[in-house]
Amino acid sequence: MRRRSIAAALPLALGAVLASCGPTGAPDIRVSSPDDGLRLSQRLVFSTVDEEARPARAVTVTNPGGTDLQVTGLTVSGAFALDGGQATAFTVAPGASAPVALRYTPPASTVTTRTLHTGTLTIDSNDAETPSVSVTLKGLNAPAYEDVGEPTLREMATAIGYYGADVINTVQRARWPIGGTTEVMSPYWRRADAGAPVELIPLARYAARTIGTTGGAGWYAKGTDPNIANNRKPLYAFEGCGCADPTVGSGGENQRLLPATTTGVTTFSPSGLFGLFADNGRAFSDDGFHKYQDNTTGQIVETQLHNFRFYPARNASGGTIPDAWLVGVDIAVDPRPEAKKNYDYQDYVFLLVNAAPELSPAPRPPLGDLGFGSAVGGTVADKDGEGTGFGSVQAASGTPYQPSLIDLDTAAGRLRLTTTNGSSSGGTNTQVNALQRAFDGSYRRWDVAATVVDPAAVMGTQLQHQAVFFGPDNNNYVKLEAEFRDGAVRLVSYAEKNGQFAFADTTGPVIPAGATVQLHLLGDPDLRTVQPAYQINGGPLTNFGAAYAPSDSMRWFSVQAQGGILASSQIGQGVTSSPSFVATFDAFLVRSR
Repeated sequence: MRRRSIAAALPLALGAVLASCGPTGAPDIRVSSPDDGLRLSQRLVFSTVDEEARPARAVTVTNPGGTDLQVTGLTVSGAFALDGGQATAFTVAPGASAPVALRYTPPASTVTTRTLHTGTLTIDSNDAETPSVSVTLKGLNAPAYEDVGEPTLREMATAIGYYGADVINTVQRARWPIGGTTEVMSPYWRRADAGAPVELIPLARYAARTIGTTGGAGWYAKGTDPNIANNRKPLYAFEGCGCADPTVGSGGENQRLLPATTTGVTTFSPSGLFGLFADNGRAFSDDGFHKYQDNTTGQIVETQLHNFRFYPARNASGGTIPDAWLVGVDIAVDPRPEAKKNYDYQDYVFLLVNAAPELSPAPRPPLGDLGFGSAVGGTVADKDGEGTGFGSVQAASGTPYQPSLIDLDTAAGRLRLTTTNGSSSGGTNTQVNALQRAFDGSYRRWDVAATVVDPAAVMGTQLQHQAVFFGPDNNNYVKLEAEFRDGAVRLVSYAEKNGQFAFADTTGPVIPAGATVQLHLLGDPDLRTVQPAYQINGGPLTNFGAAYAPSDSMRWFSVQAQGGILASSQIGQGVTSSPSFVATFDAFLVRSR
């Protein structure tokens, strides 16, 4: 059977489809829409504010057949109407096309909430195989411009035809992610199909109305700084109004669904991992690049704002659209007062197509606790080939994995690490056997904890330590240690950023002989902080020192976050020799809290 319309999911252009078919001896109706790229069933989408009349939009009727196509009738339902002068019957010659233009005509209302409308355009013709073709019509009417008049991200998604329940529906502070949604945390992306381009289709723009061109959007390669203009790869921007006062009317391609762009270019072909930017390079998918200049001090301030949110794109029935993502963007920074950040994530809305997250998520907490009472196959092995339950060893110079120094004692339920002088502190990065487990640290608050047995019995040289750690690599981490310092074993917290000292507290309590100490790192993805805490001999959980807040928080609170244990006979800071000792752990856990 011949195909009757160009489905939105097809990647081929209209001309390619028509050329592949060729003329036949009968009329052949084909209907295409400018919204076919939405990866939804065939539709035409409209929007307005306070019933403001906006220009008509059109579908195109094409006849690749061999004889005249007679369009015999056009029927419209819902809050839509044919454009003035649109003929309801016309002829389309072989190989020719004709537009069918419609307007969105929402009824006047005093309602202060947004209203959604659905209708149908039915096109009747003399095509014998398919005498009637239907196009879904969707409309969104906002009661007012800006502020509370704007639709939520969920209302926008629903109005277009996506499954809106996945995304946020209110103005909320930057909780990360927001409960009840399907947000995917990924600062960087890759092409799902390396043979096809990536698409970044603008679905909505509900930022402030402007006079000039604004809102430039595009991409940048991972490993480059998008704050440097030359590293950004612009795709398009949006035109403001050609008027003296942008607050009169829509302000150009603003406050609307499916805004037109300055270039019409929505595809790009990155050779590797990429991030996205919007708002002329002031909003990035990687939170680590958000900065602003303080108007009072003139200093550049790093922020941890979460300006991009990604959600799997699903159709109205809940069916997943392969490799497609709804992208909500909220611009401006906080606490800068003039920025007016409101966390609505619909200043810009995009459809990202042919993209996959850089990382596949690890399991979410709680993970099965490691009590060391049995070997775990397929994990890092000890000197006897028994799996310890840890998934990997943190990378380091030299030989970071030395199984002869690891002993899993299943009878006692203990894991013992024999130390070397290697350490991850500072720029040495010679730590041996830093055992770690991957988990999804992006989703909820969590606790990475390890129990060390009587550390005072085995350490007697300055800087010797046993620790729990968390962080993306050996140059970026925070750890809480039971450390021999100044004549006693006491708690010490320490953090590094990019291989440089970032944070430390050496004022912790002394750990008495014979004590069992549980070392905790309490992660809060909402605040992007890691709080050290401890328990001695099963006592109360007590915070120790200040929380650490890494500026490149998306690397830390990642879907492949890493937490683990280590022990070291560290040298340095005047210590030139430190004997080996055996650190004993009897538990490691990653749990939600």
